[in-house]
Amino acid sequence: MYWFIPSGHAQYWGRLHKGIHALGAHGAEVTYLGVPPADWMEGPRLHWRIPASPDRGLTTDPHLLRLAMARAVAAEEAVDR
Repeated sequence: MYWFIPSGHAQYWGRLHKGIHALGAHGAEVTYLGVPPADWMEGPRLHWRIPASPDRGLTTDPHLLRLAMARAVAAEEAVDR
């Protein structure tokens, strides 16, 4: 899964989990991401889970996303213990 956040916000997040990687957060790293057509709404191919609409853009609040990911990692680590 991918979430779009404003440029520069993930740069200082640090490492959350071995399976989470913030594309473009490491200096001069160049990242290319394939973007499916707007009408691709079902898998198994690359598709939109939540489509863009005139009243909702594609970006996610970076602070809320960071908090949600940290909680998910903590919950997973608690189960693994």
